[in-house]
Amino acid sequence: IDTDDIRLKETMRGIRREIAKTRTVRQVKPLTAKQVREILNQYRDDDPKEARDKACIALGFAGARRRSEIVSLDWQKLGTGKGVLTADEKGLTIRLMVSKTRLEGGEPEEYVIPRQDSPKVCAAVENWITLRGIKPGEPVFPAAFTGGGLGRELYEGVSWVSETKTWRAQ
Repeated sequence: IDTDDIRLKETMRGIRREIAKTRTVRQVKPLTAKQVREILNQYRDDDPKEARDKACIALGFAGARRRSEIVSLDWQKLGTGKGVLTADEKGLTIRLMVSKTRLEGGEPEEYVIPRQDSPKVCAAVENWITLRGIKPGEPVFPAAFTGGGLGRELYEGVSWVSETKTWRAQ
């Protein structure tokens, strides 16, 4: 079969269009701030795995960033990641050098999470940084890359239960 034949390509395109018309897209409701608070309240700040998860979820929700952007952040200065996370009296600042919507080159994108509006988010991230002893230039969430530091069992069996729902890490 000549896969480069224009007639075959047009036929396959038509089939894909017809299949797309009949498929239903599953719509998932986003978590609300209240639900995220319920999830975060279940974590202990003194347990490394729980502190890491709490910081990652809080930072992702408050910063409205993609998962890939959050786990590629370095602390205070750029190391091997694609962005930098810093903290000061004003709050947290995420500076992305590269993201899905912005390729390399040009000015980095900055997102600020004000301490005044999100004190628990700032506290969760700073607790994780302190607990883990992350140094400038190191990944904020190192286990997200290689399993280093907390082990591969990080998300095995992890779930959150609230009054109305149970969430399970995938």
